[in-house]
Amino acid sequence: MLSQAITATHTVRAVLGTAEFFEFALKNPYSVQHTVTIEVDRPELSVILDPREWHHFKELTRSVTPVEEEMFHLRDDLKPQVYLRPNETVHIPFKYQTFSADPMVVAAQGPAGLGAGAQAAACSLGKSGAGQTKHIQVSFQVSRGKPIALLRVKVEPQPHVVDQTFRFYHPELTFLKKTIRLPPWHTLPGAGGATGHLLKSSRRTEPADQEVLRCYLYVDPDGAFLLPANGIQDLYIGVRPRRAGSRFIYLNLVDVESHQLVSSWLLCLSCRQPLISKVRWLPRSKNTVMALDRRSWSGQ
Repeated sequence: MLSQAITATHTVRAVLGTAEFFEFALKNPYSVQHTVTIEVDRPELSVILDPREWHHFKELTRSVTPVEEEMFHLRDDLKPQVYLRPNETVHIPFKYQTFSADPMVVAAQGPAGLGAGAQAAACSLGKSGAGQTKHIQVSFQVSRGKPIALLRVKVEPQPHVVDQTFRFYHPELTFLKKTIRLPPWHTLPGAGGATGHLLKSSRRTEPADQEVLRCYLYVDPDGAFLLPANGIQDLYIGVRPRRAGSRFIYLNLVDVESHQLVSSWLLCLSCRQPLISKVRWLPRSKNTVMALDRRSWSGQ
């Protein structure tokens, strides 16, 4: 009961690679001064020791609490300490940042264009992913390891923010070879870390940018129809080639209300010239030739 009385809870909704900043108001409840040692049981959560970094996050979050210079000093075991006067209250800055992806959170968001069964599975994964909440314990101790405050940080991982999607369609038993052109990694927001390593892995073609594929978009058919719930709708497709050769046709089924891709098909067409198996010789007469010419002119 005494431990619960001095325990505070803070919730962090974290995204992979993104630094989450918050402050904790630590008060010395005694009438004498104390040197408080801060212990954190997870490396993803750390105390911001650099006042310049602290000031940077306060500007981003528009926090009005003061920034104190040289407020912390480190012990031999690298645990930060802060000196508190009697009944003094200070704000301890914390930063949570992780580069380890949670597979449950990645699966919870699911790819675009899922069917009904896959959507239900993704929802179930999302519910199970909510159970992957992490808890980090922070202890503020005075002499002899006596805690004067406990902070319980509840970390709720959030799905990755995806603002652009590349879709590649290709027939089976063939090789897919595409080139993607991306802007220089150091010009993107949040350059460095995971983003920088990802963009550096692509092939550099010019000093200013990276190389990508053309982009193709096929929308066919353009008419809308009603798809019954839990029903099966047959789509009849007629193909009439006008010349010999190979061609890929993309058939996308899109929900016009939610603007989401329901399903997609790739039609691989291969057309060749007809095989001539029989030849019929006509008599060489002027009248016959003229008759054939007239038929061809009349469209027969």
